[in-house]
Amino acid sequence: MKRRTILVLLVLTASGCSQRQPGFDERYDAASAKIGKMAEDIDARVSASEMPQDEATSADH
Repeated sequence: MKRRTILVLLVLTASGCSQRQPGFDERYDAASAKIGKMAEDIDARVSASEMPQDEATSADH
C-alpha cells in the first residue's frame, strides 16, 4: 500500500513538471502585442479628447 501511494505521488509530480514554459521569443511577442494594443488605445483616447491645434495655441497665450 505504501509503495502504491509513493508511486502515485511520483507519477502525479512528474506529470505536473512536464508543462512547457513559454520561451523568450514567445514572451517577447506577447508583451509586444500587448504594449502595441495599449498604445493604440491610448492614442485613440488622446485623439478623441484633443483640442484643435488653433484653439490649443490661443489658449496658451
